[in-house]
Amino acid sequence: MPQKDKFKILVAGKDHKLSEGLVKKLESGDYDVEQAVNGKTALEKAMPNLSNNGFSPYDLIIYDSELTDLSFSAFLERVKVEDKYLPILVTGPENTELASMAVNAGALHYISKSRQDIIEVLTDHILKRLTLSADVGEVTVIHIGNSASSFDDKYQGLNNLERAIEVCIEHKRLGGKLIITTGDGVFGETQRRYLRHHENAGSVKKSFNGRIKQAVEINTKNIYLLFKGAAQYISPDDFVRVSDELLKNKIALVPFPPVPVYRKYNIPFDDPAVRSISISEFYRAKRLIILGDIAGGGLYSYDHHKGFEGGAETWLMEQKDNIIYKNTILASGLLEGYNGTDAKDGKGYSLLTERAISYFLEKTESLQEIVVVPIDPHQMFVRDPDLSEELGWRHVVNKDLKFISLQKQLEGAFKGECPYGVKILRAYPSEKPRVEEKTDHQIIREDIFKKIF
Repeated sequence: MPQKDKFKILVAGKDHKLSEGLVKKLESGDYDVEQAVNGKTALEKAMPNLSNNGFSPYDLIIYDSELTDLSFSAFLERVKVEDKYLPILVTGPENTELASMAVNAGALHYISKSRQDIIEVLTDHILKRLTLSADVGEVTVIHIGNSASSFDDKYQGLNNLERAIEVCIEHKRLGGKLIITTGDGVFGETQRRYLRHHENAGSVKKSFNGRIKQAVEINTKNIYLLFKGAAQYISPDDFVRVSDELLKNKIALVPFPPVPVYRKYNIPFDDPAVRSISISEFYRAKRLIILGDIAGGGLYSYDHHKGFEGGAETWLMEQKDNIIYKNTILASGLLEGYNGTDAKDGKGYSLLTERAISYFLEKTESLQEIVVVPIDPHQMFVRDPDLSEELGWRHVVNKDLKFISLQKQLEGAFKGECPYGVKILRAYPSEKPRVEEKTDHQIIREDIFKKIF
């Protein structure tokens, strides 16, 4: 996964002493300070591009309000419509009205150039905002996948999402600290379908990142409302608000990794697993819990839905070489079993893609394990030829599997237990745990269908 060597800062203004002072102050760190002598040049440099996932090439911009060729309000308006979360500091004379205008237009802060310590103040803002980690104490990150927020569990009489939220609130009440991330919901699925049908249209591809970003925000805010005051929504450019103190009182809902991480590692908007892994690493969580729809309680080497439309025989034939991974496994083992499909559970962008597993192995140090919790472990799905297409999938229950409620599974996952699901480790502890061998997917499916049909 590509990454930039240094954080890039653009200083727009004629004050050479300011940019030279910042260069001198930051030269020993991972910062690259550039200068633009007028507003139009700064705008050209700052505009996002497709190769950078729709981000500006800069991580932070310092804009002089006294530039006459392009006002700071016009600059903010043009840039922010393309890169909503780009942090911009505005400098200028000591003026309360100007400061208010700058913040209302989308600036992070307005800093008076009359301050003798302006270099120190700017440096302080830069160091706080351009960072790849934050220590908030012991915390667990939970990713609520799209299936967990839309799938009704008829056997418990509650929606899975509501039950997951209840368990999370109780965990916080008992002293646990939680950060929650989400998928992009039905809005994101709609955007992906649209892109697939119009992938050759450049305008559709260009707007895709922005639309997925909006979908994630909408889904996260909708889930936030269900917490009824027990959670705090955290905007990606306001990530510094997440602290040990906040997490003692609220559950933090974070839709995206902090912007510096996104820009540093060029993280794709449309991969929820990478988003959640990077959020976990930023806040130094040791454990990430993913709630998702993994039929049979495992991860697969390729699409476990393949062949459904043709009925049981076709399904089993298509699945003859599929492998199911259960219980505890090394991330490197999953990566070795990867065969070119776009997700380890076979459902594109829903659980663990190859790039997510690679990110876990290559870009994390604090994160030690990912616990994947199936939202409904005793069910599988097959197309019923007797049902109309509108009725969708028929639920086929494997009665031989012991049902374990999502509440019990999630409570176990908080402790690092894996009662029914998959635990993925960066490395085994010194005492290697017992690991279930890979089970041939076809044998499992044949056994189930002998009992059902």
